Amino acid sequence: MNDFEKVVQKNIITLVKYLPTHVTTWSTILDDISRPLQVLSNQSEQLRCVDSANIDWMENFKQIQGSLSHKISREISDTLIELKLKINQLKQVNNDLKTKVLTLEQSSLAIDWNSSSRIVKGSPTQPSLENLLDHCLRFLTFFLEIGEKIYNAFNNLEVKKPESVQLLRESFKVNLSDSTVTYLIAITQYIDKNIN
Repeated sequence: MNDFEKVVQKNIITLVKYLPTHVTTWSTILDDISRPLQVLSNQSEQLRCVDSANIDWMENFKQIQGSLSHKISREISDTLIELKLKINQLKQVNNDLKTKVLTLEQSSLAIDWNSSSRIVKGSPTQPSLENLLDHCLRFLTFFLEIGEKIYNAFNNLEVKKPESVQLLRESFKVNLSDSTVTYLIAITQYIDKNIN
């Protein structure tokens, strides 16, 4: 194994060690985000109910309505801050993954692709570099597209519209058992994680 191949192998190992952590982090954040999403949904409904209420017979109703609406809006703002922090965490783990995949891809440019080494051609425990890069890019694209869907739903959120809140909730429904995710982890699980 020449020096360029050693660098590539080091980058493969770094990426492969990170893959399960990436999926676990996504899973944890998605679990953590379910409660604030439900809270936001409830707050949105409360705000719509308060804003649409009209009680003529009650003195100072408009003042009470304004006060309630303001209180719910402040609570919604707090919930949105909590959601934004979680979304930023997802963005950060996606950036970490992207960095690792691009580092591997860049380092592979310096090697001889016609070589018969186990890095390029693969081995019984390690897929070929071409196959590995292909599935890494699919894995990365999977998470980047989901992230983009979440960011767009959050940035376009209109809390008074139930369909907008529902769209945000739906954007967080992610199948981490998708074959794109599980296949890459499966084909890389036996790669020797020691750098020779």
